[in-house]
Amino acid sequence: MARIITLANQKGGVAKTSSCINLGTALAEQQQRILLVDLDP
Repeated sequence: MARIITLANQKGGVAKTSSCINLGTALAEQQQRILLVDLDP
């Protein structure tokens, strides 16, 4: 079963990208399949 984890905040400068990268790295180290998508306006 796939899980979807979302990090969202409209305010700039709240470390969304850094948090996503770190979470993705941690999941990849546990042999999880991941897809990171960073959408900035």
